Amino acid sequence: RPSVFNHPLPSLQEIKALVTSSEHEVHIAKEALKATERGIEEAYERNRIAKGTHDGLVVKLANLKAQFREQIMEDGLKESNRWNEMYYKLLQW
Repeated sequence: RPSVFNHPLPSLQEIKALVTSSEHEVHIAKEALKATERGIEEAYERNRIAKGTHDGLVVKLANLKAQFREQIMEDGLKESNRWNEMYYKLLQW
């Protein structure tokens, strides 16, 4: 029986083959989607770890800079000069 567009309708066997083929394509697409979702989850986890490492290193750097400044000040105050003597007198005052 011809269709509205004068094309023959596919047979039941052809439709069944198309359904089977489409089901297979859907299965493949679903597996690809699952793999992509796993990849996204793994990427988020790697990102979380990298951010934690970065944040920890930023804190460590800030602490080291603070230590460095304190050490420079201590070393500077050990030197004998007029400004240091005035500083110590001010502290005692």
